[in-house]
Amino acid sequence: LAHDSSGAGNDGTLVSTAFFTTDSARGTVLFVDGASGEVQFPFSTNLEPTTGTVSVWVNPAQNQLSDIVRQPTDLLIGCNRSGNFYAYGLRITDKGAPVAIIANDDPKTCSRKPQTVLTGPARTVKPGQWTHLVMRWDGSTLSLIANGKSVGTTAYNSTPNLGLSYHGTAPLKVAAALWDMNDGYLEYFGSVSDLRIYSRALTDSEIQDIFNGQ
Repeated sequence: LAHDSSGAGNDGTLVSTAFFTTDSARGTVLFVDGASGEVQFPFSTNLEPTTGTVSVWVNPAQNQLSDIVRQPTDLLIGCNRSGNFYAYGLRITDKGAPVAIIANDDPKTCSRKPQTVLTGPARTVKPGQWTHLVMRWDGSTLSLIANGKSVGTTAYNSTPNLGLSYHGTAPLKVAAALWDMNDGYLEYFGSVSDLRIYSRALTDSEIQDIFNGQ
């Protein structure tokens, strides 16, 4: 199991080629070796924050397009559109760019653009190096932070009462493979450490403290 140190009881199950190992810099870390490895966290409403922050350290073994964190939803509530979407997600591209994704719940645009996607600079995430990535949504702005520094922001429409377009009971997944019609097969190969999901938008100074190890 991947134990939830917050005490909230959101323990995750390691699947197939996901296992814990020792890293010289970060101690015990998760290592995912290819397409069948992932960690699944059972559905819980406390993993669906109205405003929130996802913080995680990543160390990919190679350049890759892959998901780090994915909370699915099966409905865009604002435009009543069913499908397979991200309520929120964090990925990296094969160019080393971090990407924050949330469901687009703007009734005027969600039919043609179901996801709000915020992409940071290329070469931010490098193979064989630890990078601290944060995505944050505060009710109006989606932010992307890498190694304590802002690398992008964009506006989004908040879903009334929910914050994001949460629907269904799909588990939250870490480093899980995915077939994407546009990008092909996404799979993570590398290490992940200290995943944190907060039910509020952390301040810049709080994010900096996490990056600095406080």
